[in-house]
Amino acid sequence: MPETDSASDTATQDPVARIAFKQAGGAPRLDDLWLFTGSVCNLRCLHCYTGSSPENRTLAPLTRAETAWVLAQAQPLGLAQIYLTGGEPFLHPEIAGILADGLAAAPVTVLTNATEPLAKHLDTLRELHATHGDRLQLRVSLDSYDAARHNAI
Repeated sequence: MPETDSASDTATQDPVARIAFKQAGGAPRLDDLWLFTGSVCNLRCLHCYTGSSPENRTLAPLTRAETAWVLAQAQPLGLAQIYLTGGEPFLHPEIAGILADGLAAAPVTVLTNATEPLAKHLDTLRELHATHGDRLQLRVSLDSYDAARHNAI
């Protein structure tokens, strides 16, 4: 249950709830870290909750250096799992390095549409699997086996 105290919204000064960090051994604990790799996607799904598409450049992708900095901040908090989402993460120009860095820190799950961008990285994925085993997982959303039905959702 959220703790309430004198915290307030900085813009409106309205009271807000404060959520305490999960604790482990008296220190804050971060179980899951979600990294948004950018808003570009090779598909144009009408039901995409982020509005990603080939033309959507709303959010610049996190660089590998920025991701490494975030991972360094998260690891002391007991980081247990990393999720990469987007857009399509396999369109990111530094995805191979980001995956390697992430896997060195915690198990990584990539939310992907598992189409052509992923296929271009199969050798890298095989290498990472050989090194890290099941610490690398791919999650694929398939709403229909028929393209027209999938895209109509």
